[in-house]
Amino acid sequence: MKVLATGHRAKPLPPFVRGVDLERLFRESDVVSLHCPLTPETRNLVNAERLSWMKPGAFLLNTSRGSLVEEQALADALNSGRLAGAGLDVLSAEPPPANNPLLQAAIA
Repeated sequence: MKVLATGHRAKPLPPFVRGVDLERLFRESDVVSLHCPLTPETRNLVNAERLSWMKPGAFLLNTSRGSLVEEQALADALNSGRLAGAGLDVLSAEPPPANNPLLQAAIA
């Protein structure tokens, strides 16, 4: 497995992790897993443009903060079949309102 990472780090990366820019990470990864705080810079980090960079059939995982992901854009990517799936244990509002687009996403 190749492990890519991006972001601000105070410590050097382990030897098995390659640091890349955000666009390259999204374009080359089969699985993108978010591990970052919610800040003004990271709000909606995963948006329609970045989701379009992902490989068809890739997966998105978010166990960080719900507002890192633009939920409508993710629902659109899932419903169109662009992404194979998403694993989320957080949403932008919890409990989610009934009109949250991810609650309407197609489930295979």
